Amino acid sequence: MPTVRHLLLNPRDRRADPAPLAVDLTGVFGIGIAGWVVALIVTWFRWQAGQVPATSALTCVAGIALGVIAVIWARHQREPQVDAPAS
Repeated sequence: MPTVRHLLLNPRDRRADPAPLAVDLTGVFGIGIAGWVVALIVTWFRWQAGQVPATSALTCVAGIALGVIAVIWARHQREPQVDAPAS
């Protein structure tokens, strides 16, 4: 087994990188958005009670907005399923 030093000096001796996993990013971003919604609900009640500043709730709103943008991006980046041409 080659040492780390050998692999750093000779990167061509490394094994090939594994193929990337196919992950549905919309689900991942959806979970993140759900987390921001829960945080917004908790923060909203704490803000109404005077325990945290309004910027805490605005941070949660920004997280939700960025999550929605990420979902739109992920749907746009999906590769279309193209059938092989008939021969």
